[in-house]
Amino acid sequence: MESPRAAATLLASPALVDDHGPMSDEAKNPGGPEKQRGLLRPGEIERAVGYKSKTGFRPRLGVGGPNLDPDPPALKLLSLPGHRADGEASSAHSERPKALTASPSAVDSSAPRILERQEIAPGLLRLRVERPAGFEFRAGQHVKFGVPGNLRSYTLASDPDEPHLEFFIELQSGGRLSDRLRSIGEGARTAIGPAGKGSFVIDPSVPNHVFVATVTGIAPFVSILREQARHGFPAGRFIVLHGASYVPEFGYADELTELAAAHPDRLEYLPTVSRPQDSRNRGWSGATGRVDALLAEALRRRGLTANATAVYACGNSGMIRNVRATAARHGLPFRSEAFD
Repeated sequence: MESPRAAATLLASPALVDDHGPMSDEAKNPGGPEKQRGLLRPGEIERAVGYKSKTGFRPRLGVGGPNLDPDPPALKLLSLPGHRADGEASSAHSERPKALTASPSAVDSSAPRILERQEIAPGLLRLRVERPAGFEFRAGQHVKFGVPGNLRSYTLASDPDEPHLEFFIELQSGGRLSDRLRSIGEGARTAIGPAGKGSFVIDPSVPNHVFVATVTGIAPFVSILREQARHGFPAGRFIVLHGASYVPEFGYADELTELAAAHPDRLEYLPTVSRPQDSRNRGWSGATGRVDALLAEALRRRGLTANATAVYACGNSGMIRNVRATAARHGLPFRSEAFD
């Protein structure tokens, strides 16, 4: 089985397709329609997000990255000296001159370490990792990340200008890499690809950008928004629709709410929970229902038109199919990245 990859596509006609990479589990895409209470109105965002301050999230610690299949195959790790492609240490009897053969200790001392680790909800992990020298990426891109011999594609949540790399990861039950990430702590050595990849980036041809995400699918949008905020939002106006089953899964709610409050003419953050009756959502006063069902109303209320608006979706494939269909009905350019 080939390793999963994250991919993105830009289409401006009804014949819309997307190239799926890894995806979250069924719990992040509850079946069946739920009654919509609509988007948050002025004054409601503050009340809704006030609830999340109880979860103890630390803004800007976030991590970005896809949720993936439970039991991925190990990938060949070719960039670390002293290791074979299967991830095992190379033999001491290498045919190369000894001066050119790195020892395991040299590999360990140069691999990026985990700087900060936080499990923000059961199965959801945010990591801050050392940034390798020369590592470059564009906001919205993904990279291979994990441990030697076992890497997956994860989307970066960090601003390309930040000195570290951040990931927001859903840990899969029974997944080999998930089990490793569940057990390792701060200071542990990791493995990472040479550079960011993918085309899930901002469309510069339009001034309005609508982001739709489920749970960890918010990661590329956090990266984009951090970069935009640093430069004064040169790409225009952003509307973020973020869906989750439970309130604690909004891993960047505090940061995005504060950013929206500081730039109300440039950014709106609209979270919604799909299981409002669950005890974990007690006290929630914001929007409810599946996030994809809020898109049409968001477009209508703001008078967003096809020649000035692009729609982006990141998360589970069920949500992406629905958002793609809505974008097609409105004639809107569409980009997606699925976590399958």
